[in-house]
Amino acid sequence: LWLRGKASELKNHLKALINVFVERAKQEKDVLMPGYTHMQRAQPIRWSHWLLSYAWSLKRDFERLQDLTKRLNTLPLG
Repeated sequence: LWLRGKASELKNHLKALINVFVERAKQEKDVLMPGYTHMQRAQPIRWSHWLLSYAWSLKRDFERLQDLTKRLNTLPLG
């Protein structure tokens, strides 16, 4: 029961963080930053794309937590 509550809490925090990333990306879509390849500066990229790449990764984590919640709702005794 404790783990279910914490998973739900973590999902709420993740959802809020993803929303912040998406909103910041909308507001700052014209900001450029240096992209990096193998720790070397590469071509310029948009700050918004960089933010959204992390938001997409966090979305996958959110989906994993949803799957965990389904598994936690299963009674182990049958």
